[in-house]
Amino acid sequence: MQIESSAVDAIQEATEKVVVDELHMANLAANSAQRAAVQKEDMEFVRQMRQMILGFRFPGQE
Repeated sequence: MQIESSAVDAIQEATEKVVVDELHMANLAANSAQRAAVQKEDMEFVRQMRQMILGFRFPGQE
């Protein structure tokens, strides 16, 4: 299988954006709960909200 470097760059950029956005939203959830650190429950909350709003889950999520 051959993949062009520009395709790999695009995949990496998209992946980084998803991760940064996910952590940003989890940080907002932690701040809302008056905590300085993100906890697992913040990540779970963000995933639940995304599923409710967008109607899908990322692969590998229960």
